[in-house]
Amino acid sequence: MRESRVSLVVALAFAVVAVFGAVAPATAAAGAGADADAAGAAPVDCSFPVTVTDASGTEVTLSETPERVVVAGPSAAQTMWAIGAQEKVVGMPNNYATAYLDGREGIPNVVNARMQPVQEKIVNATPDLVLAPNVVQNDTVESLRNAGLTVYRFREAITLSDVYAKTELTGRLVGEFEAAAGVSAEMEGQVSAVREAVADEEPKKVFYNLGGGWTVRPDTFIGDIISTAGGENIAEGRLDRRYAPLPSEEILVEDPDWILTTHGLELPKNTGINESTAVEQDQIVTVDTNFLNQPGPRNVEPLAQLASALHPEAMADVNLDDVSTPEPEQCTGAMATETPSNGTDTTDAPTATPTATPEMTGTVGSPTSQDANGTDTPTTGDGGPGFTVTAALVAALVGTLLVRRRR
Repeated sequence: MRESRVSLVVALAFAVVAVFGAVAPATAAAGAGADADAAGAAPVDCSFPVTVTDASGTEVTLSETPERVVVAGPSAAQTMWAIGAQEKVVGMPNNYATAYLDGREGIPNVVNARMQPVQEKIVNATPDLVLAPNVVQNDTVESLRNAGLTVYRFREAITLSDVYAKTELTGRLVGEFEAAAGVSAEMEGQVSAVREAVADEEPKKVFYNLGGGWTVRPDTFIGDIISTAGGENIAEGRLDRRYAPLPSEEILVEDPDWILTTHGLELPKNTGINESTAVEQDQIVTVDTNFLNQPGPRNVEPLAQLASALHPEAMADVNLDDVSTPEPEQCTGAMATETPSNGTDTTDAPTATPTATPEMTGTVGSPTSQDANGTDTPTTGDGGPGFTVTAALVAALVGTLLVRRRR
């Protein structure tokens, strides 16, 4: 009986791994780099044809507005729904990672149990464009291109500004730029409202439970969510990779005031967690996995939830439905036809290592891998971003099983 349960959980864990996805830090629409805000830049020429350079270093040209789009990761799906372009989606990860999206019923699922794209299913969907998260490796993207498909591979999202930019870029690629610019501007306004509300508050120490003992560094979009909410990430300066395990003894030394976790995910059973101020005072914030771990417009929801927990008085008068929104970009003027690399790596090609990076949506495991230049990138499954949690989920669940069996 125990062996069958282990097999079942491991299978479910691999399924979750496919959920995380990453995003593009730079957008042709905004003509900005990874750290630049998308909204508020120069006006954009939204006409076709359009040419942009993706994370694989390939110039991707769209001669006309795509009417059939396959999204190979959950965060891309979240973005398509947010900008009102869901009717163009003819293939997607149609599973637990996207169960919150209304109208997904009947759309073919194009990923396997490990959340990796299935080429035959994508080809059969006859898309005009495939939007691939950075967790999809370059050889897979190249294989899809060799099959005659047009594929744009996103870069990894490092900040919330990258999420704004990815949203606008998605809209530019699918012919819905003004709607995307509006969503991006609204998100930017909401994030700014939270940031301003907690700006004068003393930061609270936060441990993010990605699962299986894994957590994230500040230089991730989840790390940016924590700092924007008025938190101090206890993993700062303690991880060699952006997504990695944090030893119990280091958690004990840092003693987090709060623990951020996601629904359905158990906290690690170790001294650092058990004896923390967060656990002793029951200061645990539990948010939706998909909205935190998928890098997309819904990142605002866990951001506000975390900020309200850390600084309730400062957030008391913040109404995200009524905040000042920057003026969205309009479809006029000229647009650069290439996405600038701004000096950062543009080939985030994660290896097949168990990971738990956002976009996975589920629970977690052990998230990270390295790109061609040795830069750590979450191998997730799409926001999410991240941002849904891939290998981390597997590692977490498998680790839990092993612990239980030892007992």
